Amino acid sequence: MAVTEVEYRLDKDISDSEMTECELATIDGTGNATKSERKNGPKADRRRFLLKLMMTSFSYYPHSCCGLLLGSGGPAFLDLIQITNSNVEEGSIFFTAQYLGILVMGTVVGTLYDRFKAEPLMFASICMTAGINIAIPYCSSSMWLMAVVNGLKGATMGIIFTGCGVIVVRVWGKKDGGPYMQALHFAYSVGGVIAPFIMRPFLAPRYEVALNNQTYNETLKVLPHVSGERKTVNNVTMVNYFGDTHVQNGFLIIGLITLTSAFPFLIMILRRYHVTPHYYDQDLAAPAETEQVKAEVSSGGRRLTIPLRAAFLVFIVLYYILIVAVETLFQNYSMTFVVEHLKWTKTKGTQISSVFWGAFSFGRFQGIFTANLLTAWKMLVVDFVFLSGAVIVLLIGAEKSDAVVWICLSVAGVFIASLYATGVSYTQQRIMTITGKIYATFMMSATSGAMINPLILGTLIEKFSPMWFVYLSVIITALCVIVFAILSVMVLKWGKKADPDYEGLLDRAVGKCIADCRRS
Repeated sequence: MAVTEVEYRLDKDISDSEMTECELATIDGTGNATKSERKNGPKADRRRFLLKLMMTSFSYYPHSCCGLLLGSGGPAFLDLIQITNSNVEEGSIFFTAQYLGILVMGTVVGTLYDRFKAEPLMFASICMTAGINIAIPYCSSSMWLMAVVNGLKGATMGIIFTGCGVIVVRVWGKKDGGPYMQALHFAYSVGGVIAPFIMRPFLAPRYEVALNNQTYNETLKVLPHVSGERKTVNNVTMVNYFGDTHVQNGFLIIGLITLTSAFPFLIMILRRYHVTPHYYDQDLAAPAETEQVKAEVSSGGRRLTIPLRAAFLVFIVLYYILIVAVETLFQNYSMTFVVEHLKWTKTKGTQISSVFWGAFSFGRFQGIFTANLLTAWKMLVVDFVFLSGAVIVLLIGAEKSDAVVWICLSVAGVFIASLYATGVSYTQQRIMTITGKIYATFMMSATSGAMINPLILGTLIEKFSPMWFVYLSVIITALCVIVFAILSVMVLKWGKKADPDYEGLLDRAVGKCIADCRRS
């Protein structure tokens, strides 16, 4: 039978299950839905949803591998400076070079994803990152060679970080992508939890030997990799030194795991599947200045002058530099502190790294749900109260009890985790509409904090004491609180007024109880 194309509006003759998304359809003379109409049915919706979930999982896997790659840096740090014959101050350049690579590539790679398909870029960058990670332990002939290779690793990881975010946004759009973007960051932290366990069996063991003063100098010359403080009691000197390392095996395993995350993108390339901005909504575009002003005025805010806008941005940039500085301080140097200063074994040191990453992962996971209970400002207040308490207790009791170290690093991990995302929400709710350029500024600021911090802490540890790990965590946390307090005062005077739509469930429940009590 010939197909007659007619236009019709939804009515009782066609069930809702057959016409779910389109008001106009092409049907044949018998009233049966044609192929073009069936593309919009419930089964098609489910297939599209499953396809979107599959594409999202493809981005989660390499993002968790990035957590593996960065999470292995702290546990392997002492072994890397051992094989390069450098100290903590010199070896800190490895972290700086890595974050510098992420910063540089992360700022320029966005244009690559605008011009090229995401799949080939992701496949190539993952393969390069895996290969570079495997090669790192073999670049031990020079400290500077090791730094350059770590910088290249950071650059390729910058492509992966950006690509994973691009895929999630392209698949879900801005309105529906919030939970999936939070889950993407959670996947990263899961990789950080696993990394210390992979590295632990291959780290150089720590030994302690007693030397008398007569044979001290001769024996010291033949001991490999002497490290730590030397204590002399009754003409006997206790010397700590490290044995041989097999850290290259840990880098190999993590590199191979990372390489497997490239296979889904290879399949997509071969099958000619690719993620396009098909699911973009209008909110993805950076709003124009007039739209931003309208949004601020409509929510009860005041129009920010250029000087005020610049002042807000300065303090927001400082906020992100500081929170990421304290975050990476715990991630990269907690094991160095407990091994060098508290004389823990490396096995126990990797456990404390895993505990911090586990707490960090839990903090990011619970932040997805806590965001629905409290406003962003109240979440930040809670985070800073507990983080401040953790670092102060760590300062007081780190040298007195191992339990204090375990508890304080766990608490710090939980409440550091949500500072980044909650800061974005606070800026959006009470300060200004976040455009693409502003968000890029946040990312650059965060990476700058991670890049500068190792240079400062490495120098302080080498020149003075590993206890500067604790001192610097207290100083940076105090500066974070000061910057946040200044921002809060500025928001009260010049920021947007609180929008009821942003109130958390707990806020609304408490407000309702207070109102009921007043009426009664």
